[in-house]
Amino acid sequence: MKPLTSLSDPRIVRALAHPVRLRILSILEERVASPKEIAREIGAPLTHVSYHVRQLAQLGLIKLDRTTPRRGAVEHHYRMDASPSISEDAW
Repeated sequence: MKPLTSLSDPRIVRALAHPVRLRILSILEERVASPKEIAREIGAPLTHVSYHVRQLAQLGLIKLDRTTPRRGAVEHHYRMDASPSISEDAW
C-alpha cells in the first residue's frame, strides 16, 4: 500500500477521524511505544489499541521500530513514520 503523505487522500481523513487513532499518533509523534504502553496511557482496552495500531501501520503512518521478547510473547514497539501535510487544496 502506498504511504500516505497528504490530507487530500480519503484514507488518511478516515484514519484521523477516530479519536483513539489521533491519541496514538500524538503519543508516537513524541516517542516509541508499544500498544500495551499506549493502552495503559490512554486508558483504553489493549484489544482496541492494537486494532487501531495495525490500521495506522497498514496506512504507513506508523512503523515497527523494534520487538522485545516478553514471557513467551513478543512486544512490538512503534514510531511515527510519516507526518502528513495538509495541502492547500485540502484547506
